[in-house]
Amino acid sequence: MDLISKIKNDQIEIFQKSLLTGVIKEHSEVIYCDSLKDFMNIDVRNSTDHKVLFNNLKSMKGPVLYWFEILSENTHEEIRQKLIEYKNTSGVRASSAMWSYTVPNSKYLYVGKVKKGISGRMVTHLGYNKNPDTSGLQLFHWSKGMNLTLKLSVMEFIPEMADLMGVIELKVAQNLHPIIGKH
Repeated sequence: MDLISKIKNDQIEIFQKSLLTGVIKEHSEVIYCDSLKDFMNIDVRNSTDHKVLFNNLKSMKGPVLYWFEILSENTHEEIRQKLIEYKNTSGVRASSAMWSYTVPNSKYLYVGKVKKGISGRMVTHLGYNKNPDTSGLQLFHWSKGMNLTLKLSVMEFIPEMADLMGVIELKVAQNLHPIIGKH
Protein backbone atom coordinates (compact mmCIF):
# COMPACT_ATOMS: atom_id res chain seq x y z
CA MET A 1 0.00 0.00 0.00
CA ASP A 2 1.38 3.40 -1.02
CA LEU A 3 0.25 5.11 2.19
CA ILE A 4 2.11 2.64 4.43
CA SER A 5 5.25 2.98 2.33
CA LYS A 6 5.07 6.76 2.57
CA ILE A 7 4.60 6.68 6.36
CA LYS A 8 7.47 4.21 6.75
CA ASN A 9 9.78 6.29 4.57
CA ASP A 10 8.84 9.49 6.43
CA GLN A 11 9.68 7.86 9.77
CA ILE A 12 12.99 6.53 8.46
CA GLU A 13 13.84 10.03 7.26
CA ILE A 14 13.07 11.46 10.72
CA PHE A 15 15.27 8.83 12.42
CA GLN A 16 18.11 9.56 10.00
CA LYS A 17 17.83 13.29 10.65
CA SER A 18 17.82 12.63 14.41
CA LEU A 19 20.93 10.45 14.10
CA LEU A 20 22.73 13.23 12.25
CA THR A 21 21.57 15.94 14.65
CA GLY A 22 22.07 13.92 17.81
CA VAL A 23 20.58 14.88 21.14
CA ILE A 24 19.71 18.60 21.23
CA LYS A 25 20.27 19.08 24.95
CA GLU A 26 21.02 16.89 27.97
CA HIS A 27 20.75 17.48 31.69
CA SER A 28 21.21 15.29 34.73
CA GLU A 29 20.66 16.04 38.37
CA VAL A 30 20.89 14.12 41.63
CA ILE A 31 17.72 14.13 43.74
CA TYR A 32 17.99 13.41 47.46
CA CYS A 33 14.43 12.34 48.23
CA ASP A 34 14.77 12.77 52.01
CA SER A 35 15.59 16.45 51.36
CA LEU A 36 12.49 17.17 49.28
CA LYS A 37 10.68 20.06 50.97
CA ASP A 38 6.97 20.82 51.02
CA PHE A 39 6.22 22.91 47.93
CA MET A 40 2.52 22.08 47.83
CA ASN A 41 1.48 25.71 48.32
CA ILE A 42 4.01 27.39 46.05
CA ASP A 43 5.29 26.67 42.54
CA VAL A 44 8.36 24.46 42.94
CA ARG A 45 9.64 25.74 39.58
CA ASN A 46 10.30 29.11 41.27
CA SER A 47 12.06 27.66 44.33
CA THR A 48 15.75 28.21 44.94
CA ASP A 49 16.09 24.50 45.84
CA HIS A 50 15.25 23.40 42.30
CA LYS A 51 16.22 26.49 40.29
CA VAL A 52 18.97 24.81 38.24
CA LEU A 53 16.81 21.80 37.41
CA PHE A 54 13.79 23.79 36.30
CA ASN A 55 15.80 26.41 34.40
CA ASN A 56 17.34 23.58 32.39
CA LEU A 57 14.01 21.83 31.89
CA LYS A 58 12.20 25.04 30.88
CA SER A 59 14.77 25.56 28.12
CA MET A 60 13.86 22.18 26.59
CA LYS A 61 11.06 22.81 24.11
CA GLY A 62 11.05 19.58 22.11
CA PRO A 63 10.34 15.93 22.84
CA VAL A 64 12.24 14.51 25.81
CA LEU A 65 13.22 11.07 27.07
CA TYR A 66 14.07 10.83 30.78
CA TRP A 67 14.82 8.23 33.43
CA PHE A 68 15.49 8.02 37.14
CA GLU A 69 18.47 5.90 38.16
CA ILE A 70 18.77 4.66 41.75
CA LEU A 71 22.12 5.76 43.20
CA SER A 72 21.47 4.76 46.82
CA GLU A 73 21.71 1.25 48.22
CA ASN A 74 17.92 0.78 48.37
CA THR A 75 16.75 -2.55 47.00
CA HIS A 76 14.06 -2.70 44.38
CA GLU A 77 11.90 -4.71 46.83
CA GLU A 78 12.22 -1.98 49.47
CA ILE A 79 11.26 0.73 46.99
CA ARG A 80 8.31 -1.22 45.59
CA GLN A 81 7.02 -2.02 49.07
CA LYS A 82 7.17 1.62 50.14
CA LEU A 83 5.23 2.71 47.04
CA ILE A 84 2.68 -0.11 47.46
CA GLU A 85 2.09 1.01 51.06
CA TYR A 86 1.57 4.57 49.82
CA LYS A 87 -0.83 3.46 47.08
CA ASN A 88 -2.87 1.49 49.64
CA THR A 89 -3.38 4.57 51.83
CA SER A 90 -6.69 6.36 51.39
CA GLY A 91 -6.78 9.76 49.72
CA VAL A 92 -3.39 9.45 48.05
CA ARG A 93 -2.33 11.13 44.85
CA ALA A 94 -2.40 9.23 41.55
CA SER A 95 0.91 7.44 41.15
CA SER A 96 2.68 5.60 38.37
CA ALA A 97 1.73 2.09 37.32
CA MET A 98 3.47 -0.95 38.75
CA TRP A 99 3.68 -4.48 37.41
CA SER A 100 3.60 -7.48 39.74
CA TYR A 101 6.94 -8.65 38.31
CA THR A 102 10.14 -6.64 38.18
CA VAL A 103 13.69 -7.57 37.26
CA PRO A 104 15.59 -8.23 40.51
CA ASN A 105 18.36 -5.76 41.30
CA SER A 106 17.15 -3.18 38.79
CA LYS A 107 18.86 0.14 39.42
CA TYR A 108 16.30 2.18 37.50
CA LEU A 109 13.15 3.56 39.05
CA TYR A 110 11.29 4.92 36.02
CA VAL A 111 11.58 5.70 32.30
CA GLY A 112 9.34 8.28 30.67
CA LYS A 113 8.88 10.62 27.74
CA VAL A 114 7.01 13.77 26.85
CA LYS A 115 6.34 15.35 23.47
CA LYS A 116 6.77 18.76 25.12
CA GLY A 117 6.49 20.31 28.57
CA ILE A 118 9.08 18.33 30.55
CA SER A 119 9.07 20.99 33.28
CA GLY A 120 5.42 20.36 34.15
CA ARG A 121 5.89 16.60 34.05
CA MET A 122 8.75 16.83 36.53
CA VAL A 123 6.58 18.86 38.93
CA THR A 124 4.27 15.82 39.07
CA HIS A 125 7.09 13.29 39.46
CA LEU A 126 8.51 15.27 42.37
CA GLY A 127 5.00 15.26 43.87
CA TYR A 128 4.04 18.93 43.67
CA ASN A 129 1.32 19.04 41.00
CA LYS A 130 -1.73 20.88 42.32
CA ASN A 131 -4.01 18.25 40.77
CA PRO A 132 -3.84 15.03 42.85
CA ASP A 133 -5.34 13.07 39.93
CA THR A 134 -2.36 13.64 37.63
CA SER A 135 -0.38 10.42 37.72
CA GLY A 136 3.37 10.43 38.37
CA LEU A 137 6.05 9.21 40.76
CA GLN A 138 4.92 11.58 43.56
CA LEU A 139 8.35 11.26 45.22
CA PHE A 140 7.70 13.86 47.94
CA HIS A 141 4.74 11.86 49.25
CA TRP A 142 6.22 8.38 49.72
CA SER A 143 10.02 8.37 49.56
CA LYS A 144 10.81 10.09 52.89
CA GLY A 145 12.88 8.19 55.43
CA MET A 146 14.44 5.83 52.89
CA ASN A 147 17.62 7.77 52.11
CA LEU A 148 16.62 7.26 48.48
CA THR A 149 18.96 9.05 46.09
CA LEU A 150 18.13 9.25 42.41
CA LYS A 151 19.83 10.59 39.32
CA LEU A 152 17.45 12.16 36.82
CA SER A 153 18.77 12.07 33.24
CA VAL A 154 16.98 14.07 30.54
CA MET A 155 17.60 14.12 26.76
CA GLU A 156 15.89 16.48 24.32
CA PHE A 157 15.42 15.39 20.70
CA ILE A 158 14.56 17.25 17.49
CA PRO A 159 10.88 18.28 17.27
CA GLU A 160 10.20 15.83 14.44
CA MET A 161 10.83 12.94 16.87
CA ALA A 162 7.74 13.77 18.99
CA ASP A 163 5.54 11.03 17.52
CA LEU A 164 8.34 8.46 17.73
CA MET A 165 9.21 9.00 21.40
CA GLY A 166 6.91 6.19 22.51
CA VAL A 167 9.03 3.67 20.58
CA ILE A 168 12.26 5.09 22.02
CA GLU A 169 10.80 5.06 25.55
CA LEU A 170 9.71 1.43 25.19
CA LYS A 171 13.09 0.25 23.91
CA VAL A 172 14.99 2.12 26.65
CA ALA A 173 12.65 0.71 29.31
CA GLN A 174 13.08 -2.82 27.93
CA ASN A 175 16.84 -2.42 28.42
CA LEU A 176 16.85 -0.60 31.78
CA HIS A 177 14.02 -2.62 33.42
CA PRO A 178 12.55 0.17 35.59
CA ILE A 179 10.85 -0.82 38.85
CA ILE A 180 7.91 1.54 38.34
CA GLY A 181 6.00 2.47 35.20
CA LYS A 182 3.94 0.95 32.43
CA HIS A 183 6.81 -1.00 30.84
